[in-house]
Amino acid sequence: MYFLPFRMIQIDGYSPTAAGFSFLPFIILIFTLSPLSGSLVPRIGARPLLVVGPLITAAACAMLAEVGSGAPYWTSYFPAIVTLGLGMAFAVAPLTSSVMGSVNAERVGAASGVNNAVSRIAGLLAIAAFGSVMVAAFSHALDAGLTMTGVSGAVHDAVMAGRLALAQAPIPQTVDAATRASLHATIDAAYISAFRVVMVGCCVLAALSSIAAAVSIDRRRA
Repeated sequence: MYFLPFRMIQIDGYSPTAAGFSFLPFIILIFTLSPLSGSLVPRIGARPLLVVGPLITAAACAMLAEVGSGAPYWTSYFPAIVTLGLGMAFAVAPLTSSVMGSVNAERVGAASGVNNAVSRIAGLLAIAAFGSVMVAAFSHALDAGLTMTGVSGAVHDAVMAGRLALAQAPIPQTVDAATRASLHATIDAAYISAFRVVMVGCCVLAALSSIAAAVSIDRRRA
């Protein structure tokens, strides 16, 4: 969720407002389906929902990894965002219910605090870790792309020096229009490649969380 707006704005040309509105299906699904998934916990337990929800989320990450540059929203991002909303809607409420139901009544407050703290810390760690992965993957793809374009060593080094800016890596003002267009295409391709690496990583983690729920949650209690 952190990297997707950057991809949409910097690579696909969405305005910040359009990129924000593109997440409305996700928000609507979370808002409408979370109460439903929460109401299912007393009947079927949290375990099935915490197995299926992350698997759907993994599928959504895989779909985002396959989105090409310039693809229409309704046939690329929209299906993936809807799938992501479905997966998260079936996971968030049951996870909270499972946490609250795992302790005695007098410890519900502490359980809620721990759950929220872990959620926030995990989000920050994920952004930091995947940020490092993004930079490394982008740098590798950019270096390979610049080598293939055959630009001079000075231009290669100048573009690589700005690689921490990712898709906004500066292009030397001295290059001609054709070279500039080629460099823009190379930078965009490197960013898409790095974005795919991150999405595959998210897909793997979501699948692992599904396996963790299947293995760790007691069938008799959830």
